[in-house]
Amino acid sequence: MKRELEIVPDQKGKRILDVGGGPQSMLLDCFDFEYGEVVDPINYPQHIKKLSSLYPACNITFTHSSIEDYENKEVFDEV
Repeated sequence: MKRELEIVPDQKGKRILDVGGGPQSMLLDCFDFEYGEVVDPINYPQHIKKLSSLYPACNITFTHSSIEDYENKEVFDEV
């Protein structure tokens, strides 16, 4: 049975953490969130990293880290 993840684009005022989102996070499809952060451990080639150039304009921070080593005192509404 195939299950599809439903993305609710309107995330009004939420703080969202995307674990493993890479350079094309689902957060790019959302709007109106307060803060977004993508945590991903992969060293992507430069031509792939360029895909994440929209992150700053969309209020998304990219953190290069495994989730096990990720340290942040932020409180998130959704992960």
